[in-house]
Amino acid sequence: MLHRHGHCLFFLVLPLLLPTSLAAAPPEDIEQLLPPESTMLSCLNARQILQSELFKQYVEKPLKESLQSPEAKAVLDSLEFDPLHDLESIVVGAAPDLRRFRGVCVVSGKFNPAKWLSFLQQILPPQGFPVAAVQHDRYTLLEIRNIPTSITQRLYLCFLTERRLLLSASPDALREALDRSVSRVKSRLRNSVVSQALAELKDSVSFTWFDEKPSLLAAMTLMPGVTKRLSAANSLGKVARSTEELSITADITLTITFRMEDEDAAQEMRSAVDRILRQVKQFIGLAVAEEPRLDVLNAIAARLNAKVRGQDILIQAKLTQEDFTALYELMSRPTPGTE
Repeated sequence: MLHRHGHCLFFLVLPLLLPTSLAAAPPEDIEQLLPPESTMLSCLNARQILQSELFKQYVEKPLKESLQSPEAKAVLDSLEFDPLHDLESIVVGAAPDLRRFRGVCVVSGKFNPAKWLSFLQQILPPQGFPVAAVQHDRYTLLEIRNIPTSITQRLYLCFLTERRLLLSASPDALREALDRSVSRVKSRLRNSVVSQALAELKDSVSFTWFDEKPSLLAAMTLMPGVTKRLSAANSLGKVARSTEELSITADITLTITFRMEDEDAAQEMRSAVDRILRQVKQFIGLAVAEEPRLDVLNAIAARLNAKVRGQDILIQAKLTQEDFTALYELMSRPTPGTE
């Protein structure tokens, strides 16, 4: 019985460990817990998502059915945890680094820490995930080894209170968060862009990345060949900084912002991006001509745009609820000739 529960528990907990997070209008103490050097902020408002039409239409029924399976129900009952009611938000602040990932994930909700710690220590070792408990002042830190991710092989967690669960791939980052939580000195994020993004959260899901190496971010963000074109236009060398924001309300919006050296550089960047977007739209048009069922892609492509605001160039893509419905129906529909 416990052996089966272990797999179920691990996959229930795993989504909380990944660098995607949640919170709209987060409590003031959230910033105190995040690494001050954070340049990446990922937030998710679980309550808002659970009340959204997209969730109710496409996710609620199958999720409830999966949570009622014998294995899932046994795990959740043991933890005294109902993810549909007890999970409130997740916020991740991190300073991405190619050599290490220093970040802290703050999960807000309703927990029974004793139940969680006991259950994890009992269930995970037989599944090949050794667990060790260490003390830091009055807090118990749980180290879980052999985590199958590319970011880290060890995960550290600690319950700050019955309303706060902290997770990190770095034991030092987690200890520092605990120390800040009891400090009388208010801790603030040093990066004003990320700090402002945390203070102004309103969406179901938000992702902000302030990149101090813009050419690296552009190479990762944009499609193959695009970076080469922008470099040829001498635009990448004039990027002062960049941010990425993903918001999900009724619609899904991705915004990439490049702050250029000056307004002339912003106009130059926009011209280069416009040429790339035209090529993307032409390619999509050819695909739709070949397969008319993909017509929804034309509507999505039509909303791809780039605009200039002073020294900033904003590239935006938007997926509406109607687009999502059309894509869902398209994927659910059998391919012609296979019925």
